[in-house]
Amino acid sequence: MSKLSFTLLGLTLFGSPAIASEVRHAGAHVHGVNFVQMVLEGQTLEITYQLVAGQLDGAEKYGHHDHDHDHKHDDHKHDDHAEDHAKVERREAAIGQLENHEALFHLPSAANCARTGFEGVLQDVTENHHNHDADKEAHAGHQDAILQYTFTCQQPNNLNSIEFHAFETYGSQLEKIQIEGLIGSKAISSELTESAPELTW
Repeated sequence: MSKLSFTLLGLTLFGSPAIASEVRHAGAHVHGVNFVQMVLEGQTLEITYQLVAGQLDGAEKYGHHDHDHDHKHDDHKHDDHAEDHAKVERREAAIGQLENHEALFHLPSAANCARTGFEGVLQDVTENHHNHDADKEAHAGHQDAILQYTFTCQQPNNLNSIEFHAFETYGSQLEKIQIEGLIGSKAISSELTESAPELTW
């Protein structure tokens, strides 16, 4: 996947999901905040959307993970790991559903953008970003979901806004979206909320 012009901004998210997670190191795993990076070069639009994986299952109480407590009895450990494994599987299924980007954001119809690529992964953000199956159970509560979209826009000059439906999709779980990007030669940077979910440029 091309990094396009993100190198101009020092935004390397499009290299790989692992790189994306490392860019957001040291405390960037923030509950209630989603991160978006986008770039338009020619007719090709790339968007990376990053969110705390707990948003995908809703039932998780942020900041409270029973499997981390020392007082948890050994005879419960098997159940904990099985539950974490099931949670990861549910989150992966939810990521698959998000291939339909309209649950997260909407592009102006006048730009005539067709989705031509999608990749979504769960990324561990607590232990050097391992992807091994064993780590999935161990850190199911400490993951980000990283979604990478590619669009081809027939009328890129009409791409002058993006509206986020994620506030409707995730309700009280989502407080704000931080967005950075490069549209042609124009850099954009903004923070959106439920009361102001649309960015124009």
